[in-house]
Amino acid sequence: ASALEFVQEWRDTCFKRTNDWDQVLFGSVLKKGMGVGGGVDESPRLKKMYRKADGTHVLAGVLPVSLFASGHTFFVSRMAHLMHTTPYMVHTTFQYGGAQGKRHRLRESMVWEDEPGYYTQPDFLTYDLDVPWELVYPNGGDVQ
Repeated sequence: ASALEFVQEWRDTCFKRTNDWDQVLFGSVLKKGMGVGGGVDESPRLKKMYRKADGTHVLAGVLPVSLFASGHTFFVSRMAHLMHTTPYMVHTTFQYGGAQGKRHRLRESMVWEDEPGYYTQPDFLTYDLDVPWELVYPNGGDVQ
């Protein structure tokens, strides 16, 4: 099921309503022609949202936050770390410093991959992190 029609309408709406926030427009376009009632017969966890020209719908569902982490759940709450999982993706939500601040946060968490030349710039300190397990996890790694 293609969502291209939805994305094109969202893009067009963003160009028409330049003073509105793109994420608010995303939600309003997604709800256009939204199905009424519960979930889809094949999967009650999916909901019919945007109605396409051919009468079919773009489906939406809730993704598990441990695998599709927001900035807060990954960087602040550290959910993936506490659950001993690796998220599929991290959405760098609002962050001071704009895009540079987001890249810095991802680098700190070692989920941003730079070219080797980035780390050989003048006045750039690099080191190999080797902290004993006992210092990082004084309780043996148990979450309390």
